[in-house]
Amino acid sequence: MLLANHRTWRGSLSEYLFGMVPGCAPAATVRVSYAIGRKDGPGVKAAGLAAMLLGVVIVAHMSLGVIAARRQIAEFFLDGSAEDTDATELAAQLLLVSVGSFIAAAMCSTASANLRGLEDTRMPILFAGIAHWLIGFSLSYMRGFKTGLGAAGVWIGSCVGMTVYATLLVCRFQLLTSRLTLQSQTCRRNISDL
Repeated sequence: MLLANHRTWRGSLSEYLFGMVPGCAPAATVRVSYAIGRKDGPGVKAAGLAAMLLGVVIVAHMSLGVIAARRQIAEFFLDGSAEDTDATELAAQLLLVSVGSFIAAAMCSTASANLRGLEDTRMPILFAGIAHWLIGFSLSYMRGFKTGLGAAGVWIGSCVGMTVYATLLVCRFQLLTSRLTLQSQTCRRNISDL
């Protein structure tokens, strides 16, 4: 019963929190692609960073609401039954742990959209394998089953994996846009020398 409720409320809550962020992601892809078409390196970076910031700000504000109302959310999804106080406490604890992954997931969504605009799709897949499987899964297993943290340990590992993935995507975007900015500055110098 607890596992079924976990899937229901985590899925529903994630869909609610990320209802707006998927709108930022395609817009980021388009804005980054337009800037590339204009050969505007600084514009690519500005468009991508603006989209990432917007996505994180939206989810961070909603995450504050989740932190404040985590017990009420848990009771709502567990039907508020008094005999499930342990389940309600666990769900509230897991909501608190998962807030970090909500923010990291928003960053992943917009950063990967930025990279799609730069036509970079192979490295994000490699990063996902490293972050989620090598780091996240390993930490989830170790924290959840070897250290005795249980469900919270599994979610902590998952959150760390998502954060590593977001960090790798942002670093990749920064690297590619720095190269583009350097190329556009070099082209402008060459044109001005003519």
